[in-house]
Amino acid sequence: MANQLSAINHIVVLMLENRSFDHMLGLLYSASGNISPAGQPFDGLTGRESNPGTEGSPVAVFPIAPAEPNAYFMPGADPGEGYAATNSQLFGSRTPPAPPVATNNGFVSDYSYTLGWEAKEGWSILAGTTAILVMPLSSPSVT
Repeated sequence: MANQLSAINHIVVLMLENRSFDHMLGLLYSASGNISPAGQPFDGLTGRESNPGTEGSPVAVFPIAPAEPNAYFMPGADPGEGYAATNSQLFGSRTPPAPPVATNNGFVSDYSYTLGWEAKEGWSILAGTTAILVMPLSSPSVT
C-alpha cells in the first residue's frame, strides 16, 4: 500500500503511570506554531501554560532538557493518582462540584499535599523535589 496512513481511523493514546500526552508530546510542534509537518493543526501546548501554586501565584510549565540531571525521573515523586487526587487536580476539590466543570487548576496544590504524605510514609522522593516540579514538559528531543 502506497499510503497506509489513510487506512487509520483512530489513534488511541494510552497513559501509563504519570506521563500524560501533554507531558510527553505537548511541545512536539510548538516551534512551528503547533502545525504538523503535513500542515495540520496540532492541539499542543505553547509553553506559556501555568497552574496556580500553593500560594496562588502562577507556576509555569517548563521544558525538560535531556542533559538535565534526573530528567527521566521528573517530577521527582509520584503525583497523586487516586480518585480524590484526580478530583483535586481537575476540580480544585477532593469531591467534584455539581455540575463537574474541570478547571485543571489543582495540579500544583495537590502535588504539594501528596509530597507531604509521601514523605511521612517514606515514599521515594528525589532530593530537591518541590510542588512546582509537577509542571514539566519533555522537549521534542526527549520524546
